[in-house]
Amino acid sequence: MRKVKCYSCNSDNYSEWGVENGFTMVKCKVCGLLYVNPIPEKDDIDIANQTGMHKGDEELDVTGSFADYKIKEYLEKLPEIYYGVNFENSFKWLDIGCGYGEFIMTLQNFVKVPGHYKGIEPNSAKMSAAKKFGLDVDFIDTAVLPSEEFNYVSLLNVYSHLPDPPEALLEFNRLLKKGGEILIQTGDAEKINRQDFQNTLYLPDHLSFATEKIVRKLLINAGFKIISVNRFHNPGYKKMKLSLKAKKQAIEFARKLKRKDYKVRNYFINTDRDMWIRARKA
Repeated sequence: MRKVKCYSCNSDNYSEWGVENGFTMVKCKVCGLLYVNPIPEKDDIDIANQTGMHKGDEELDVTGSFADYKIKEYLEKLPEIYYGVNFENSFKWLDIGCGYGEFIMTLQNFVKVPGHYKGIEPNSAKMSAAKKFGLDVDFIDTAVLPSEEFNYVSLLNVYSHLPDPPEALLEFNRLLKKGGEILIQTGDAEKINRQDFQNTLYLPDHLSFATEKIVRKLLINAGFKIISVNRFHNPGYKKMKLSLKAKKQAIEFARKLKRKDYKVRNYFINTDRDMWIRARKA
């Protein structure tokens, strides 16, 4: 375990935001980044990513299983994300952290011209399963890949697992041809308190939660130009009618009157926090 500074603004001024599974997530008081501090050692992170088992107060298994519902969700979102885009023949697409290959399968159905899809997946069980589906998936270090090899690079639910996003984005820029695109899907942590998000944080599998502003800044610093940002409902929040939200919010305020130390959950928080950011290599 080692203490780290905020990778977004290099500040070490932070406050505790949440504790789970023996790990602490802090909030940078300067830019608002949420990040695990102290962070596991690099070797521990690498082993956990390969095995799917993360050590903490309890061992966390994040291997999961193939999820065909993801394909349906991706097919619903991609027409909006790539509205008006005509893909050229013989492109190369690299999907980093591709899991069981659901996104690659989606692209094969969505993109109507021939292209080659390459997946990188450290989890051995996921990689083996993806290979059985006939997908070109391996666990390789991107450092061994040639520069300007790909037209597209995608990271779906990967950003929050990266130990050093600024360094990673520079590396992904290197892999793209001039004018190539990166697609990042991640949650937006803008103005969110721990009590507002009732789900498990999955620490230390997740290492940080950034805001749209932070991800935009890091992409620009890494040599990208933002094309578009599409936002969808984050499944971590239940969809509720306005009347139900009001009722639950009233209960929260009533609890606060009884307990001064009670942290009120905000049921009116914007739940469109699933961000899909497209950016082009400058």
